[in-house]
Amino acid sequence: MKQISRIVFVSFLLLVIGAWSVSAQEDNAQRNKQIYLEMVAQYNTGNREAFYTLLTDPFMMNQGDPKLASMSPNDVQAYDSALAAAMPDIQMTPAVVIAQGDWVAVHLTWTGTFTEPFGFAPFGPDAFPANNQAITWTEMNFLHFTAEGLVDVAWLVSEPALMFGQM
Repeated sequence: MKQISRIVFVSFLLLVIGAWSVSAQEDNAQRNKQIYLEMVAQYNTGNREAFYTLLTDPFMMNQGDPKLASMSPNDVQAYDSALAAAMPDIQMTPAVVIAQGDWVAVHLTWTGTFTEPFGFAPFGPDAFPANNQAITWTEMNFLHFTAEGLVDVAWLVSEPALMFGQM
């Protein structure tokens, strides 16, 4: 009888610990998803800083190829500032946001009206001239969040030719 009681107690204990672990993981997932959605809301009101302060310094990001490279939030800010200057009404619209544990996956649509020249030094000295057209492109982002709620790894999947082709 003592043996059965021990087995029942240990089984109950393992069940509680397992449920607690899943609950903690879900809490982190929901927290990370909410952090991301709050950043998007801030970005769309013109607070671009919310985007850059979400990133650790340094953080790891793919550069259009299948490997990660060390980046700084300043690298992202330079590119995003060039986009925002060319498309002052630029907006992020997450269509799907899925969170699990420390990861958030986002299907994201970017939109803006191309009213000013777009120039970004790594693309060369010539700026794309403004065409006053609406520009739309999509991305899939896979973001890893730290315990502090910051992104330390970002995998981005997009087709830049779609954006640049519209410019």
